[in-house]
Formats: sequence, C-alpha cells, structure tokens
Amino acid sequence: MRKADTQTSLRLPTSLLDRVAAAAAANGRSTGAEIRRRLEQSFASKPAAPDQETTELITATVRIASLLSEWFPDAWHSDPFLYRAFRLALDKLLTHYAPDGHPTPLLPKPDGFIGGKVSVAAVSAMLFAIAVSDLREARQ
Repeated sequence: MRKADTQTSLRLPTSLLDRVAAAAAANGRSTGAEIRRRLEQSFASKPAAPDQETTELITATVRIASLLSEWFPDAWHSDPFLYRAFRLALDKLLTHYAPDGHPTPLLPKPDGFIGGKVSVAAVSAMLFAIAVSDLREARQ
C-alpha cells in the first residue's frame, strides 16, 4: 500500500463480497484491487444522458441484461433465445416511451451536420453507423 493511501474497513453483505471476490479472481486481481478499480470506474467521466427519459431507458436496459445474466447461463448476445427475449423486452420498453402521433419529417437543428428534411430511416441508419463506429473505436 502506498503511503498516500488510507486503510479503511467496509461492511459488505457476504453475497456482494463473494461477487467482488469472484470478479477479482477472474480479472487476476486481489479483492481490494477489484474494489478500488470499480470505485475509480464509478467516478470516471461518463457521457450524460440528455434527459431523464433517456437515463431511465439506459438504466432499464442494463437491468434487463442483468436479469437475463442472473436467470440464464449465457449472455443475451451469445444465445438466439436470450437475444430474442432481450430484443422484445427492449421493444416493449421503447413502446412505453413512444409519443403520440405519427412520425413527420423534421428539419434538423441549424448547427447539426444533417441538411434538409430527413426520413426516419435515414436518421436511424446514420445513428446506427455512428454507434457501431464508436463501439469499434472503444474496443481498440
């Protein structure tokens, strides 16, 4: 331990400590190092959601994926059955937030990089391409 570090004791439920210890072993770290890494990670800058509904949607999406991981041995993205269940749950979740009315082409903000009226399909394709590109960069 570095001299600048402070030693402290922390009361945790046994089940939580067991999960942290398992994660530590899987990551080749001590339990203390795993706790420190996770605490540091929780303070790392994260992109803020633009509004409360988006924050709720992100939280609910993570919860759905976590529940599937608790209930089944495989991840949602590695099993066709779980993928379909995850996708349907997300669809229902998005429907919960659906505004009334029909989609009408909008003019983007003047400072945006999209010019003129655009279709839902065009905006969707652009968002998907940007998201996939961001994911690829993050994995490198």
